[in-house]
Formats: sequence, C-alpha cells, structure tokens
Amino acid sequence: MKYLKPIIILFFLFNLMCCKKWDKSQGEMEDIRTYQNLGVDGFYYLNKNTEDISILPLIKPYCLMRIVDGVWSLDTESLENELGGIIDPTQYFGVQNIYIYGYKPYKKGNSGPEFDVPEKWFVINTEKHTLTYFDTKDTFKAELMKLELTEEFLGPDEIYQSFKENPILPWFPEEIKKQMKEAKKKIE
Repeated sequence: MKYLKPIIILFFLFNLMCCKKWDKSQGEMEDIRTYQNLGVDGFYYLNKNTEDISILPLIKPYCLMRIVDGVWSLDTESLENELGGIIDPTQYFGVQNIYIYGYKPYKKGNSGPEFDVPEKWFVINTEKHTLTYFDTKDTFKAELMKLELTEEFLGPDEIYQSFKENPILPWFPEEIKKQMKEAKKKIE
C-alpha cells in the first residue's frame, strides 16, 4: 500500500506529459493541414523542427540543416562541389535574389591533416545551379560587389529562432509569403 500512492502519482504525471505532447502534435498537424489547404509548398513549412533535426529553408531546394544542436550545414549534393556534397559548417550566410552565399570556417579532419577542409567563402546561383568557392575574403567581396549583393550576413541560430516564432522569411517568394500570412491568420 505504501507504494501505491507514488505509483498513482507517477502514472498521473506520465499521462499528463503524454497528453501535452499529443496536444502539441495535434496542433502541429492542424497547422500543416491549413498550409496544405492553402496550397503552400511543403518546402517552406515541413520539418522545420523535429526531435533530431532543425531545417531552415533558403531558396528551394536549398536549406540549412542542423542535427541535434550540432553545426549548421548546407546541402549541396546536387551541385558540382570540390568539397563534397555539403558545406559544413556554415557559419554565416546571406540570401538575395537567386543567390545563397556565405562563409564556412576551416574544419580539422578526424583522420589526419589530409582530411582537413579549408576555410572557404561561397556563392550559389540557384538558377544556373552553380557553386563557386573563394579562397580569400577579398575575392569573395569582389564577387558580391559584381553581383550587387549586400555584405549583410545572417547567423543561422538567430534566424532559426526567428523562423520558429514566425515561419515567413524575407527571401521567400512573394506568393509563398502571401499564402503563409493567410494560413497564419487562420491558425491564430
């Protein structure tokens, strides 16, 4: 009998936690249905935050990903890429017009110096599907000037926090922004 009371309390707490998780899950499913019903492309709202991965959509199909509080990485598998299929870590970035650009610091290889990844700056042209790396900040800045891109860079963590609160990012296409604003009104 003396164990019955703690067991009942634990059972009650467990059920309370499960219900809260269920309610949150149900709310997220309703949000997703609202976006779907309004025709919003899933790229802009799906999987922005799961238990294991955080996703920050940039220009379709490119996004930044972070696995369990790790570093932010930009998937570039579909592009010819001298450093492999990912820009890792992506320390800061910019998105403007058809371009994604940013900086990745030096990364020490786990298996010796031959696997070290050098510091690079990069520009992705999403229309031409090209990725260009720059070895120096000066050549990168010259390219930004040539493309008439701002040197204003964003930190992935700060933008992701903002995205979780308001899933409409400034670089989203105008039609997507309009659909998402409409969905947001219905959700609230």
